[in-house]
Amino acid sequence: TEGSGNIAIGESTLYFNTGNDSIAIGNMALNQNRAKEQSVAIGVEAMRYADSTTTASISYNTAVGYRALRGST
Repeated sequence: TEGSGNIAIGESTLYFNTGNDSIAIGNMALNQNRAKEQSVAIGVEAMRYADSTTTASISYNTAVGYRALRGST
């Protein structure tokens, strides 16, 4: 992870993160969050593939639950 101000709890949580000020709780939550900011993901694989591009276009998301918003972009 390269971002700042993030909170990550769980295996591979925010693993490829480059964004700032996000919270991820649960294994692989926000796993591929790149260049996006201020999102909250709670649950196993919540927002796992969300925002897997490097353009900062979609931020400020909230996902709660198993695989919630798992493939969102």
